Amino acid sequence: MAITTNVYQNVISRSLRVCQREAIQKITDYTSQVFAQKSCLICLPTGAGKTGVIAVISQLDNFNKVLIISHRRAVTDQLKREIKRKFFKKINPEHEFELKSVFELDQECADNGVYVTTFHKLQILTNAMIDNISTQIDLVIVDEGHAEPAEKWSSIIRRIQKHKVIVTATPYRNDLFQFDIGNFNYSYSFTHAVRDQIILMPNFIVFDNNRKCLINYVHDYLAENISLKVLIKCNSKDDINSYFEDFFSLNYPVLAVHEDFKSDHATESKKAQVPINLNDSKFKVIIYQYKLDEGVDIPSAKLLILTYPVSNGRQLVQSIGRIVRKDNDNSALVLDLSNGSNKLLWDNYINFDSCISNADEWSKFVNSLDSARIIDNYLDIFSEYNYSGMSFKKRFNFNELDAKNISIPLVSVCFYKKYNNFSISNFSEKLRFELSRNGELVRIIDHIINQPNLLVVMSVCFTNSKYLSQDFFLEPSLEFVIIKANNDLVAIYDSRSALLHKWQ
Repeated sequence: MAITTNVYQNVISRSLRVCQREAIQKITDYTSQVFAQKSCLICLPTGAGKTGVIAVISQLDNFNKVLIISHRRAVTDQLKREIKRKFFKKINPEHEFELKSVFELDQECADNGVYVTTFHKLQILTNAMIDNISTQIDLVIVDEGHAEPAEKWSSIIRRIQKHKVIVTATPYRNDLFQFDIGNFNYSYSFTHAVRDQIILMPNFIVFDNNRKCLINYVHDYLAENISLKVLIKCNSKDDINSYFEDFFSLNYPVLAVHEDFKSDHATESKKAQVPINLNDSKFKVIIYQYKLDEGVDIPSAKLLILTYPVSNGRQLVQSIGRIVRKDNDNSALVLDLSNGSNKLLWDNYINFDSCISNADEWSKFVNSLDSARIIDNYLDIFSEYNYSGMSFKKRFNFNELDAKNISIPLVSVCFYKKYNNFSISNFSEKLRFELSRNGELVRIIDHIINQPNLLVVMSVCFTNSKYLSQDFFLEPSLEFVIIKANNDLVAIYDSRSALLHKWQ
């Protein structure tokens, strides 16, 4: 069974937030179009209801079989619970909805229903299995597709030739360009959600990194807010253990979570995995490194303590997302023990989020996701001939190559022993994939006159200026990898050197 259009419009939609209804409408508009290799992007901040959007879309009768992919097991476990029934009971406990079955993906999608899996699980399937799954399903939903994609990860996405919906709380350019975002996209920003009083804007306190003062602060906070919980984010397992011992010795109901505790004989107060229904548990102080950053709902957690400088902006936003859900009249508070560096990073995020809250700026952001198109446009603006370096020069044609026009420092050429199964074409395709996945415009020239077994991989990339620490200014760079193979050796010139280092 499934949710019909009539049930959605007359029962479910009335219980949804405006942003959820708008996101669902955008997805249905997208899936009603003929598949055109492009993905639909849906951006909803943590706490605004993106899990509900996924639950409703996957249960609609528009699609017989839906595949939902996430990069973390904790997220998929939460999604399965919500899609099976939990979300629908929450929004309308009196109505008994007829829902599809929810399965853990194995090797195929034989029955109609919703299949939930991780990218890690897909990676162990053969290409034939993935192709078979692709023919069976009607829709792919990627939840929080921002984990740095490995080669096979990205190839799987492109291999599944079906409508794809990318749902994220952190719409960052370097996370999204590999999904080929098209014209169907929807953004409901953190700024919008705060404005509409759906989530909370956290207050930051730059706090002295003094353990005794911190413990006293937590003691007073919990004494005044007996129904709330405190999250402490640490930089290592050792730090987790240290904070745990401090609070445990004072008889606090404290929980420490880290994957290594599995091998350390986990106890009731030390676990390798986040317990289900943590919000209703007895624990008042919860200490972790990464395990609670996403996929965990704890509305009663309203104080987050950041014990170190979180250098990853996306991770910081996800962490703070744990405490911004509304819970009665309680406010959200962050104690920053990093001498203010986390507050600066958060302020920069708010500036970014406020920017893309503007429709015109959001449109610019989406258009910037296709790096190769930007580079193509950049190259096309120059005239055929230009005056440069006290001479007249023809504009470089990125689709052609005159070998005499390239000056290669011979000292930079490296020689590698060639294995019998080495293929210069396969190697170049691996390079093409790696560079394209990084958003570069790539061309392979393999028809150089009188140069057999010589191949040139050219790429143009934009990188932010190394001279700017806070501002954004993209600089173009033309790079080469030149490969020459003979019977025993492969000679390679790599203008970036670091690119090939990991394959040596």
